[in-house]
Amino acid sequence: MLDLHGRKINYLRLSVTEACNMKCRYCVPSRPGKVHTDTLTAEQIAQIVRVMASIGIDKVRLTGGEPLLRPDIVPICSALSGLVKELCITTNGTLLGDLAVSLKSAGVRGVNISLDTLSPEKYRVITGTDLHGEAMRGIDSALSAGFESVKINAVLMRGVNDGEIPGLVGLAYDLPVDVRFIEAMPANPDFSRKVFMPCSEVLKYFPQAKHSGFEGTAEIYTLPGAKGRLGLISPVSCRFCSSCNRLRLTSDGKLKPCLYTSSETRINAMNESSILEAVSEALRHKPQSRPETFETSEIRTMTQTGG
Repeated sequence: MLDLHGRKINYLRLSVTEACNMKCRYCVPSRPGKVHTDTLTAEQIAQIVRVMASIGIDKVRLTGGEPLLRPDIVPICSALSGLVKELCITTNGTLLGDLAVSLKSAGVRGVNISLDTLSPEKYRVITGTDLHGEAMRGIDSALSAGFESVKINAVLMRGVNDGEIPGLVGLAYDLPVDVRFIEAMPANPDFSRKVFMPCSEVLKYFPQAKHSGFEGTAEIYTLPGAKGRLGLISPVSCRFCSSCNRLRLTSDGKLKPCLYTSSETRINAMNESSILEAVSEALRHKPQSRPETFETSEIRTMTQTGG
């Protein structure tokens, strides 16, 4: 499946809920947008993925909000894992302690876990919750469950957690995980402008890091003696639009060709022709590159689109 710019589209980021049990400062906008309540059912999700898999989608990542808040998340994973080559999930990890084994058994191959700090006090400031211990337990449970990949994602914030870069990367030395730093994106522009720092600054701490290529949007580095790896994701300072291979499906059934545009296509009916028509429309509107500037009030928040 190709878009108008010749890019192969084989990756669907699928939000299963807008609900979240956190209010992270970099994710929640200063002026929250409309809450969409018409969430897709498990059956509708499976039907959409079945049709999209038939035309080239072979990787699905479940997102939110917090996807593990859905009580039917394990059956959803069971239904989807047989349709695509790779099923992964992005989570804040706070509910993973009780679900890791079930998700692995349901066919989930990899989990990305958000962890911006090793400090419970700073975690409270960033997320508005006291769930740091649950997130750490989630990482342990994911490793014990035996997922093919466990990645820890930290949003890089100057003056907030930049002093913890060595400590966070220490997890990659001690555990078989990828620790990945992500530049703060302008979902909450008032906050992101204050804290933004490019991922390239991480490398100042690790002159011994050896570049080993790209995996998706992540630039990967190996570290001598480490069980895991270092990853840098630079959506602001180093665009990767030319290799973008994804579409996004919101939890209320809209296909989005790009995170940074207001363009979205409603799937009007849960039948093959309607789904194919929506995919075709989304591909026609997929831009060659994201806009230089955009009005955040005109696009969905990260929790509404799927992080």
